Amino acid sequence: MLTWRESSIEGPMDLRQTLGGLQNGGRDPTFQFTRDGVCSMAFRTPDGPVSMELQGKRARAWGPGADWALDRHDALIGGDDPMDFDPQHRLLKPLHKRRKGARLAKTYRVTRLLMPVIMGQLITWREAIRGWTLFCEHGGEAAPGPVDLLLAPSPKAVLGMPWYRIRSFGLSRRHAEALHHVARRSKRMEEAAFMNTEDCERRLRALPGIGAWTANSAMVRGMGHADAVVTGDFHLPNAIAFALAGEERADDARMLELLEPFRPHRGRVISLILSAGIHAPKRGPKLESRPIY
Repeated sequence: MLTWRESSIEGPMDLRQTLGGLQNGGRDPTFQFTRDGVCSMAFRTPDGPVSMELQGKRARAWGPGADWALDRHDALIGGDDPMDFDPQHRLLKPLHKRRKGARLAKTYRVTRLLMPVIMGQLITWREAIRGWTLFCEHGGEAAPGPVDLLLAPSPKAVLGMPWYRIRSFGLSRRHAEALHHVARRSKRMEEAAFMNTEDCERRLRALPGIGAWTANSAMVRGMGHADAVVTGDFHLPNAIAFALAGEERADDARMLELLEPFRPHRGRVISLILSAGIHAPKRGPKLESRPIY
């Protein structure tokens, strides 16, 4: 058995709260949590594929990309040091105290992050999860090591899928075209991992099919951007306005106004509110969230 490598980050760290956003549904073939809190994931690196197992602040890895992944272990489990985040708000303060171990993951694998987020455009969460699972099962490959996981399709494999094949996964031609754009420009996308928040969003949005919702969703989910704010979402402005100001309805402009005092941690504030399950009172028939880009 491989030796576990211990992280050097200090302070509390909750693995599920930190990495949970990287999992695309409970049956994600590339990422799983076990009942005892062990996290397993498989992904591609510049050195080759890797499968990684994490438990608390420890990690071990298999495959050609093992050293690359372990060298970035601290960043993956939240080496962003949120110690200066101390929200002085009647709701956020106790929420933050209860979730001290929630950090922001930084994966350095931008193309891999963007693919499932793109699939969430304009369809329901359940449809997107099903599409991601089928996409990986049909275009991925077995991960190295003893973990029972798949690697997501490589950019080359994505470009080899015609749009009608991707359509068979329950996605649209629009999804297929956006996935092809990302795969074709994957090297440019990977450069965004080293950019600041504004430049990163600008780089991601330069591609057709990627707008504010997609770019910022990826930046918060696995690029370590604590100040990224997702706009263009149907429900999010209402949830933020209700949590911060007791207002039941809001638009993006009002949400941004309420979040402004929390710079440079607006993304953390959103994560706290969503993790607590806070939402505005619902009125009328139930509507599925259909973000736009």
